[in-house]
Amino acid sequence: MANLPSQELLNKYRAEEKAATQETPANPEQTNAETPNPETSTQPTGSEEVKGNGEASQPTEPSSSESGAQPEKTDKGEERWLKTQESFKKRLDRQERSHRKTVSALEAEIAELKKQLEGNKPELKREDFPTVEAYEKFREEEIKKSILAENDKKQAELEEAARRNAEAQKKLDATFKTPEAKKEFQETLSDFMEDNGDWLESEEGQLYQEIIDQSPVGLVMAMAIAKNSEVTEQMKNWSKNMLFQKLSQFETALLQNAKEAAKKQPSNGQPETPTPTRPSTSGIPSTGSVGKTQAPATFNAKDWLRKNRPERYPTH
Repeated sequence: MANLPSQELLNKYRAEEKAATQETPANPEQTNAETPNPETSTQPTGSEEVKGNGEASQPTEPSSSESGAQPEKTDKGEERWLKTQESFKKRLDRQERSHRKTVSALEAEIAELKKQLEGNKPELKREDFPTVEAYEKFREEEIKKSILAENDKKQAELEEAARRNAEAQKKLDATFKTPEAKKEFQETLSDFMEDNGDWLESEEGQLYQEIIDQSPVGLVMAMAIAKNSEVTEQMKNWSKNMLFQKLSQFETALLQNAKEAAKKQPSNGQPETPTPTRPSTSGIPSTGSVGKTQAPATFNAKDWLRKNRPERYPTH
């Protein structure tokens, strides 16, 4: 029996419906999984992870390596900061030392310039003044200043001489207790200075006198050396360094003898400085000088001692 057109259309629709049904998944959950959910369709951030059912999982804890990274960075930063501070401190210290040297050099240069200016003070003449009266008044004031300065200089020299004489007398009284001993010392030293005047005026002789003057046992040393003609002749051939060394050894020996003598005396006694009569040339004591002669203009014994023996003769 032939199918009617209406029957054929019905069968065609059924076949298409059946085919469409076969292409649709049987599991509705699968369909829902493939269909993006507007509430969960945004991309997960950080450590969030989307599960198969579309729900976002809880954030995961950071790993141990990640959690320890931040303190390590902090430690390294602090270490770099400390190194930077140390570098800056060293640089500033170097700059400070350099600046101090520069300032010291400039101060020395300024002092030298002032000295030169004082020595090269320009001399004013008549034409430098507006009137004759002004020039004459200036000359009178300059003469007065010169006289006052000269008087002050002489007064200072007299006071210094008196001070030195008082100190010398004090040392003499402390070293030689009897009038006979003092007289013998003065006669012996007078003969020594007269016989060796040329050598005492030399640089070595001036150094000898300065060392004797500065020594606490200088008079004892001078007396012992003056009595020993052999030592006196040998001293004339010594260099300044050898002279200082020998006199220093002699001084040390005398001071040691004085300490030992003081220990042997009663506590209420007054120890006296021993007076050696014949010092050997190898153990001659050092210090001081007796009597002052005119020193060479090119040599200053005090400056030599301060420069070459600063440990014993400091600048201040």
